[in-house]
Amino acid sequence: MWLSLVVGAITYVFHSELLNRLFPSGYAIELLDADSLGYLEFSRIRTAGYPVFLWVIQSLFGTYEAAPAVQSAIFALSVGFLATQVSRLFRSSLAAAIVMGCLLLNPDIMKYHFKILTESLSLALLCLYFAFIARYLLTRRARNIAFAGLISGAAVLVRPINYTWAAGMLLLIFIAWRYDKRSISKAALVGMLPYGAVIALGALAFFVKHGEFKTQSFLGFNLHGKALFYVDSSVPTRAPNYMAYMAREITPIREAVLTCSTLQCRYSLSARVYDHIRWARSIVNNPAYRAALDADFGSGYVVNDDFYMARALEVIRAKPRPFLEDFALHAYSLWVVLQIKTPHERDVLADVVRRYRDVFADKGEILNHTHASRVLPAPVVYLIRAGLIGLFVASLFAMCAGLFERRDASSGWRNCVRFLAIAGVVIHAGYLGTALIQAGFPRYALDFSVCLYIYAAAIASSLWRSTAAVRWALGRAPVAAP
Repeated sequence: MWLSLVVGAITYVFHSELLNRLFPSGYAIELLDADSLGYLEFSRIRTAGYPVFLWVIQSLFGTYEAAPAVQSAIFALSVGFLATQVSRLFRSSLAAAIVMGCLLLNPDIMKYHFKILTESLSLALLCLYFAFIARYLLTRRARNIAFAGLISGAAVLVRPINYTWAAGMLLLIFIAWRYDKRSISKAALVGMLPYGAVIALGALAFFVKHGEFKTQSFLGFNLHGKALFYVDSSVPTRAPNYMAYMAREITPIREAVLTCSTLQCRYSLSARVYDHIRWARSIVNNPAYRAALDADFGSGYVVNDDFYMARALEVIRAKPRPFLEDFALHAYSLWVVLQIKTPHERDVLADVVRRYRDVFADKGEILNHTHASRVLPAPVVYLIRAGLIGLFVASLFAMCAGLFERRDASSGWRNCVRFLAIAGVVIHAGYLGTALIQAGFPRYALDFSVCLYIYAAAIASSLWRSTAAVRWALGRAPVAAP
């Protein structure tokens, strides 16, 4: 098995590199992205996992340019390992083939192997995470819980949103307890001790670099961009001049966005406004910005993540309903991929931009990304959304079945249900966590796409089995004489 995985990984690396070289105009990807420098320098807004990974690549190969090949190989090995476990768990080669095909041949995933970004490594770790969960369900060996916990902790240090994988670990521990009522403490210790130990090591690395014992310093900054979309003069605050300045900057944009008549339009604009609030130089380089901070906290005050978190929580406490509505919108957008739009939705978005062209005139970073999304025929868009909603419903059923099914450790199909329940918990926790602090970008949905492909594989293999009798009967039907 391992020899085939290694051969497959090498083949995949060359396949990926070949695509990148054969199609330089349509496929070639720049190694560095806007976020890459933060990882290369291990900035205080990044966790330790990926910077350490890049440091290892630099030490071994003498250059960061080896990252694409290394990431491709790790990803291919992880997918191959997951596919072998899925094949054993579902007793279906078809399920394994679907998982491998969806992950290895997906161009939206493949492009991240060529970038110094965390997506490739995070997806590889998610594949390993589910592979060891499947191995535990097949073997009942506690060491597989430990491996899953270790990988889950490492994933947190690669992408902080992967804290949500802990929900899957808790369900796995619950399932282990149901096998043996006396093992809850053992399962919890075996699973969560490696998880906590890896995160503690990441916090220690952050302390050595930045002098703070934490995994990263970015949560407040993220939430600040999302929450301050709703700031106005009614928000009680300890920074009145700063909040008044932000309200003047943001209110015209918010009023334009809230005129959208479709969810797709509101999603498209609001998602990019969050980044505008966080990063726009037109906001932070304005002398009025510095004057507001000096008036509130004294000359030379330096903002930090705690400052951003405090301002975000002030808005959320004052405006809970709008914030929760926005949270629901972006959770929904992660499931149905609102970045793909119909011609009608495109026209609605264009109309809002045209009517408020004065508001968006100097905010090209909002409009450039907004117009870059795909436009497909309405029936195709609705079919895609219906299929994804179907997977959403299936995940809810699987979660309930995994929590409330009868204790029966010997049943193979029950192990499949438990596996799907854990996948459901992970994707729901991940989407909810993302929508709470970020926007529903497809890039963030991609982080948990492994769960969706597992569901697609399970459904396809079940349908294939259910039609076995029909296919057998058709195969034995007499052929008419010519």
